[in-house]
Formats: sequence, C-alpha cells, structure tokens
Amino acid sequence: LILLTSTLLVFVTLAVSSHLFLWDVWYIYHFCVAKLKGYGCQPTLQSCPYDALVVYEKKDQAVSEWVMNELIRKLYIFTSIGLDKKDICLAF
Repeated sequence: LILLTSTLLVFVTLAVSSHLFLWDVWYIYHFCVAKLKGYGCQPTLQSCPYDALVVYEKKDQAVSEWVMNELIRKLYIFTSIGLDKKDICLAF
C-alpha cells in the first residue's frame, strides 16, 4: 500500500510539474545552448532607418483602420507633445 501511494504521488508530482514548468525548462535549455554556441545580442544597427516595422494585411479593413486610426494617430500625438519621434515602416 505504501509503495502504491508513493508511486502515485511521484507520478502526479511529475505530471503537474511537467505541465506547469515544461516550457520554462525548454526555454532555459535552448537559452543555454545558444549561449554555449556563442550567440548573443545583436549589435545596434546604425544603418536601420526605422524604429519599428508594422506588418499587416491591407485587405482586412478592421486591421487597416486600426493601424491608421489608432496606432499611427497615437504615435503622431506622442511626437507632437515633445516625445521622441519614431520612424515606422508600414508593410502590407
């Protein structure tokens, strides 16, 4: 009875742990492998003229309206009140 209970407890603990933490372990594994291979942060690109790239489907009217009416308008308002100007590349 004790062996059965212990086995069941171990099984449930492993199942719950893998469900909760599997992606974390997978991310940490790939992060460490990338560090060992020498990958790191990319240097800043001085030649890149844009601060952001927005890619959207122009055929989708709701998305197009949101990009033009909300995103671009709000960024324009931020730049007009003195915040840093952001250059955006719109790709559709």
